[in-house]
Amino acid sequence: MSNFATTIISDKDNVSISGRGFVETEEQIDNYNHTSETVDSSNYSVTHMEKYPSFIESFKTILSNFELLNKEEILNFIFHNIGLLELIKNIKPIIKKHFPNHDYALEFNSDPEIPQFNQIILYVKGDENSFDEDWVEVKKVNKEIRKLSLYDNSIKNLFTVDLW
Repeated sequence: MSNFATTIISDKDNVSISGRGFVETEEQIDNYNHTSETVDSSNYSVTHMEKYPSFIESFKTILSNFELLNKEEILNFIFHNIGLLELIKNIKPIIKKHFPNHDYALEFNSDPEIPQFNQIILYVKGDENSFDEDWVEVKKVNKEIRKLSLYDNSIKNLFTVDLW
């Protein structure tokens, strides 16, 4: 079972994960940042991802309905900001309600000058003929996302919905 933890945990190869993040334990979720030898927070890269099979499985399950434009970057950013999985899981029904006949894509967007603006963008793939109607729906979706009650509401700043 995959969960989150705040205690220091060592895996079988003695790589410790301390503080806040995704680990393979039965402990409850507490918060979301990683500090570990396996995570480089300067560029969100993760080494030894195979040590987190539950995370990989959750990632695949939750993001199965989305085209992943830059999968490795998305994987690493979500691993570093694990609350995004919870957010995307909660957003899926909202997106399906407002855009039932559209395709969706996710992209990690990096701002090299201001890392705080790094985010995941969910693109709704529409067409030019329905742009105005789709834009109204995107506004509704973003309003519903702001109203979502999540464990870590600050994670909403790392995610946006836009039209393709």
